[in-house]
Amino acid sequence: MHILVARAMRGVSWQQSSRAALLLLLMIAAASPASATTVKILTSVAAGGISDGDGDDDLNAFYIDIGATSSLFSGAVTAGELAGVDLLVAMLPDDAFIPAEITAMDGFLMNGGRILFIGEQESFASVENGHVDAALSALGSTMSLDANSLDSGFRNTVISQIRPHPLNAGVFLINYGNVNTISGVPPGDELFLASNLTSVWGGVETNGSGDIVLLADVNIISHIEDIAGNDNHVFFANLAGIESISTAVKILTSTLAGTIANADGDNDLDGFYLDNGISSSLVPLPITAADLTDVRLLVVMVPDDAFTGDELASMGDYLTLGGRILFMGEQNGFAATENGFINSALAALGSTMSLGTSSIDSGLRDTMSGQILPQELNAGVFLVNYGNVNTTQGVPPDGELFLASDLTSLWGGVEELGSGMVILLGDLNMISNLEDTAANDNHIFFLNLLGPGTAGEAGFPAQPLEVTAFDPVTGNLSITYGPACQSVDHALHFGPLTSGDLATYNYTGADCNIGSSGGYTTFDPGTGSFFFVVVADDGTFEGSYGESFTTGIRVERPANALNPICPLPQSLIDRCD
Repeated sequence: MHILVARAMRGVSWQQSSRAALLLLLMIAAASPASATTVKILTSVAAGGISDGDGDDDLNAFYIDIGATSSLFSGAVTAGELAGVDLLVAMLPDDAFIPAEITAMDGFLMNGGRILFIGEQESFASVENGHVDAALSALGSTMSLDANSLDSGFRNTVISQIRPHPLNAGVFLINYGNVNTISGVPPGDELFLASNLTSVWGGVETNGSGDIVLLADVNIISHIEDIAGNDNHVFFANLAGIESISTAVKILTSTLAGTIANADGDNDLDGFYLDNGISSSLVPLPITAADLTDVRLLVVMVPDDAFTGDELASMGDYLTLGGRILFMGEQNGFAATENGFINSALAALGSTMSLGTSSIDSGLRDTMSGQILPQELNAGVFLVNYGNVNTTQGVPPDGELFLASDLTSLWGGVEELGSGMVILLGDLNMISNLEDTAANDNHIFFLNLLGPGTAGEAGFPAQPLEVTAFDPVTGNLSITYGPACQSVDHALHFGPLTSGDLATYNYTGADCNIGSSGGYTTFDPGTGSFFFVVVADDGTFEGSYGESFTTGIRVERPANALNPICPLPQSLIDRCD
């Protein structure tokens, strides 16, 4: 299992009693560790009969693996059993809950607890679904399990099936199957849709100071440990208030990559991913199945040797399970042998793509209009720094990524293989200026390789939002912040610094288009005391406003919903962090 962290409250506020007054910094970003989340899972006989898993035991083991205090229990649900618990899980309960148990659960919710009820297709669990529905009704919930079953067999979601909600932060793909539909989910609190994009099978509802989550599929637990193939684990980590860095990168070491212009390719890319909070490591040949376990992206740049049959079999299996492989070649005059190793591997894996023998666009340069082609891996990518590229051929029409300056020759493409994808680039120099985030969008492309992504949270973890100066003449504040991944711009949203306004995040204004440089010197919300947050956008959607931890549960701060000034809608389901 890879790195898991718990986030604490982060924010910044300031007070300006008059334009000539001294600046008082009241709060700056904090990242104190939270205590471990406690999970209790009610044992279930029926949950042991789901396909490919033993639901209650598997979920308990998962939470223990990611650092939660988790345990199974049987018998009555009591206030004592729920003392100190953050998340109660009741999947396919064996018996109906008695009034005393409902009272204990109601008190748990009133004190800010979260209950996850999980049902299953009606033909498999009609009795257990009835126990869930009776409990929901007794707790005052409007949600219930229907008698409709959909989407037979294990399958993966498409992105439109995953609805925008804080519990889906970082969730791009869910593996599920044989779901029951649910009704009565409050508008805006839907979590998952069936493949018809209409029927709901997951939702959440506020209850007291806590909430109830209802899922109509136990199979969502079956492949929870397959972190390379789906994001089920991210969703369940979110339920427990634990943030999971779900993506892992393995980079094949390369002698030749250490000699490219202005960079040491494999080491620099590894450092870039680590700097962005992603589990990344360098691995030598040979590649084995163990190397590819729980990995989202394998990077192969100008490999030192040809791949063996066993290595190609491991990579083929990895692609079948949803993995991604990035092959990076270089101009043929510099890396003809290594390009040949890549072409042999691509052919063996069943790809139509290959590196050609033509080199073009000598010297480091920036792309011009028309060179970056519309493709989901290029979301938020407007300028790429590259040079001395080798052409690529055989790229599927919908997988074309980059053109050379002649606007004809391709040097980048992507192709779906199995449930995964292969990406081919004819240039290592893209890594050379990867950290120059103010001058190019190379970094966005390499983050996009891990999955689709909208803008993430600004300021965390690299550089929290800070006020660095105050000009008493103009009233301007100077701030610094860490630009969010996938960001093309940022905005400052602010409101009055009173206990009531801060508690409800009552935004009253915004300063838009402050850029993505990580600094801004002319912020002036006016006379008075204000709280403010910096928020990224990818040109289409706003990202996260950050998270609060005031109740012991990680909660996404609300967006500035009544915002005519910077009117981009917010999207958290595809966030890149």
